[in-house]
Amino acid sequence: KVLAAVLAAAMSLSMASVAFADIVKKPEGITQVPNTTGLSGIKDFAPGTTIEMDDEKENIYNYGSGTIELQFALGDVKYTDVDVHVNNGDIKVTKKRVDKDNLGIVIMPKYSSNQWKLKEWSVEVEVENNKPFYIKGKGAYSTAREVLPGDRLVVKKSAHDTLNYDHSDKGCFFTFSDYLDTEARINCNKYVDVYFLGNYDTRTENLQVDETVPSEVKEYFDDEDVDCYDFIAKPKFATAVRVIIDADENSFIYEYDKDSGELTLINDISNYTSNGWEFKTKKLGTYIITEEEYDEGNTKEPAEEPTDEPTDSTDKSNPGTGANDMVGAAAALAVVSLVAAGAVAFKKASK
Repeated sequence: KVLAAVLAAAMSLSMASVAFADIVKKPEGITQVPNTTGLSGIKDFAPGTTIEMDDEKENIYNYGSGTIELQFALGDVKYTDVDVHVNNGDIKVTKKRVDKDNLGIVIMPKYSSNQWKLKEWSVEVEVENNKPFYIKGKGAYSTAREVLPGDRLVVKKSAHDTLNYDHSDKGCFFTFSDYLDTEARINCNKYVDVYFLGNYDTRTENLQVDETVPSEVKEYFDDEDVDCYDFIAKPKFATAVRVIIDADENSFIYEYDKDSGELTLINDISNYTSNGWEFKTKKLGTYIITEEEYDEGNTKEPAEEPTDEPTDSTDKSNPGTGANDMVGAAAALAVVSLVAAGAVAFKKASK
């Protein structure tokens, strides 16, 4: 085991060193890395030079993740003499010292989960008070695909290992431009299918499903063994869609409103089929699956705790009957009096 661990560590270090030595480090989440052959260092760029990274197949960031890291040889330029900042676009950019001879520029685009159109961004790099050069690109949260009658589509991330890859069959956005006279199915998740039949008002919707269980739901149910299927973009449609969630027949399905915190049991509006729980809706939200039934409620409201009613210290109630002790004493005296009177009457009668 020790030998295996040492070998694994050595392999990781060797792989890391190879990636680090590249001029451009290929990140996870980007479909393709631009061709940077010949980018040997900052001093090789004439003032005003622009590095274009706007090929659609190179800069699609599916699911909003991914970074671009460019590495330049500093040459005679000091690290402190290089400034980077963003001119436009929802991106974050930083510089980092790779070593004494190399500078790294890290570009992290951030796209809205509803952004399917390419958006331009630009990074300005200033070197020693010279005219700046630029790194420019385009990107989106995902590509978009048109849904046609009878289609069987799957939500997938774009491949980012093959150059010139046609990723038109990938991504999580779908456009409903025609009347669907034959039912189309989109497998949004391994366990979630959505079926479309009718007119959906030419809407482009994000059908990505996240399986992360909200912490407040776990706490509310006090149960770690729950499943979550969250349509993160809350897609809405003009016509109701048919949803099937693959789950056990004895399970329970709740709709969770992330904004209000409300949990609502929807087994009563769902039908169980051979494929799982089926229901229709015009708005896809967050669905929680549990193995046992829980009370509905709100995760944002504190749970009601039973309170003990205050007792009156002056109350002399009989604990057995709740009657006042004085009333009990009076009743006892009355009984004694009756017995005494009876005894006196009996004596008189016997004389």
